[in-house]
Amino acid sequence: MNSYPVRSARAARVPRDRRDRAARREEAGRYIYGVVVCDRVVGLGWMGTDGCQVYTLPHRDISAIVHSCPSGPYQSADSRVVEGRVKAHQGVLDIARRKFGTVVPADFDTIVRPGGVGISPEQAVTDWLACDYERLQALIKKIEGKDEYGVEVSYDPEMLVKNVSESAEVKVIRSRIARGSEGTAYLCRKKLEAVIKKDTKRLTDAWARDFYDRIRKHADEIAVEKTRQLKDGRVMLLNLFCLVSRKKVMELVKELEAIDDIDGFAVCLTGPRPPDSFVAGFRSPRPGSLLQPACEGHVRLLICRGE
Repeated sequence: MNSYPVRSARAARVPRDRRDRAARREEAGRYIYGVVVCDRVVGLGWMGTDGCQVYTLPHRDISAIVHSCPSGPYQSADSRVVEGRVKAHQGVLDIARRKFGTVVPADFDTIVRPGGVGISPEQAVTDWLACDYERLQALIKKIEGKDEYGVEVSYDPEMLVKNVSESAEVKVIRSRIARGSEGTAYLCRKKLEAVIKKDTKRLTDAWARDFYDRIRKHADEIAVEKTRQLKDGRVMLLNLFCLVSRKKVMELVKELEAIDDIDGFAVCLTGPRPPDSFVAGFRSPRPGSLLQPACEGHVRLLICRGE
């Protein structure tokens, strides 16, 4: 028979039965970090978003990584508190990845709680695992032996200006501006703006396609994210999340080093981390939408963003 570790309550001058009932109300939920291949209860230690005891709850050959928590979402107006909890969540996933190998990560602040009277939090979790068993198994198979890496490619804007300025068309237009009348020069400057804009897009699109194709050869899957502004004056060209087999990581690293060696370009590689960007079948912004109808009434799933 499985036993489930729970947070110990400090003794107080309150009758034991009342303390126990209060503890059950306070810890009516189970915070979900992710799902791993494991067929038994395993304690991972005191850690996580609330410094609680983190452990696995099994169903057949898979387990949810959980800790006991209140049934409502974690909330704080202090951004530092939220950031600390997100980092703690990620820390548990990193430990789980090292211990179990493959982790299907859950979003931060995902909480399962019983949806009916007489259903324990542990049963709510195992009922959910049972309902989503086939989908979770498919996700585990998809990401098995793989990790997620972040890849950012940026360039020096001065290099782009130099490349565009040296084009034959730009040189001809600038020559016309220099020797033409005021009216001609005005029209030529307008044309020059359009040509520079066109050439800039042509060049950056060509760079992005080339680097993407080179990176794609070493990744099982790529998620393209929006580029963002960098603080050092460089311009981000690509912002990618790559699902990479552990057997092919060094091939990816060598490719990125080759791109980084090209004058004017820089590459930033982060990871490995659990493949959050490639488990869309597990994550959902709609409460309860991960659950099959058979689970309704037994399980209530809250997915919050810690905002």
